[in-house]
Amino acid sequence: MKAVEFEYFRASTLDDAINLLDSYQEDAKILNGGQSLLPVLNMRLARPKYVIDINEITALGNITIENDVLKIGAVVRHNTAETSELIKEKVPLLAQALPHVGHTQIRNRGTLVGSIVHADPSAEVPLIALLLDAYLEVTSKESERIIPITEFYFGYMLTDLQPYELVTSVNFPLRKLPSGGNRGTAFVEVARREGDFAIVEAACQMDINAEGKIAEVRLGIGGVGPAPLRLVEVEAFLNGKEPSSALFKEASQKITEFLEPDEDPFVPQEYRVEVAKRFTYKVLEDASVDAALEKGARQE
Repeated sequence: MKAVEFEYFRASTLDDAINLLDSYQEDAKILNGGQSLLPVLNMRLARPKYVIDINEITALGNITIENDVLKIGAVVRHNTAETSELIKEKVPLLAQALPHVGHTQIRNRGTLVGSIVHADPSAEVPLIALLLDAYLEVTSKESERIIPITEFYFGYMLTDLQPYELVTSVNFPLRKLPSGGNRGTAFVEVARREGDFAIVEAACQMDINAEGKIAEVRLGIGGVGPAPLRLVEVEAFLNGKEPSSALFKEASQKITEFLEPDEDPFVPQEYRVEVAKRFTYKVLEDASVDAALEKGARQE
């Protein structure tokens, strides 16, 4: 199939894009990386009358740090972010997840903001954004607003973004380590084939304090519900304790009451739940090891 007929606009400035969105609203779609939108158009799951291309808005293509916040513009490609030394240094969990996004060709065109707005519950970037308290800067003709990721997702591919609004950046606050502490990160996923959307994914960021205890842990699962899930109750159970395999095994058993995997003729619910438990244990173990390695590297 091919897309229904639509009128195409190429916006060269942010004002151009906002004015077009304000004029056409529900009848318009933003073309960013196009890796989600174009298949949807070709399958006629979306039938916009107008498509607004924002790829030439150079002001939205930067990765910067402003006031202890890493800011990633709306047209920054996955590949650009994946190879960014700034992201590797400041947001290592995001750097770990990005190579799992689709195939190289997809990462060369797809954008982080596009993935977040598309709101697939198995996508990698939304999960990392949720764990790290990211927020979106959103602009319309009448106003600008901030949307925390925790308030952005309403369900499967449902978000708080209005038809007349454009997301201009995703922002990651840079959290400081406890004095004398270390940070470890881990990400893992399973898919039917390499490059496919994840069946289940898990991510963890763990801060270990100078006493060797968990000062703060951020833990989440994707693919087991209508939106990515942060396991705040399990985090609370882990915080303040000394890392150990026994502790992580106990934590992984606690997650099942929070999971709501969809019925799927190809992937049984029981499989998703079992994989989620195993992945929870793995990312906790891997993040703690990563923190220990970081400590060793600093002492050498």
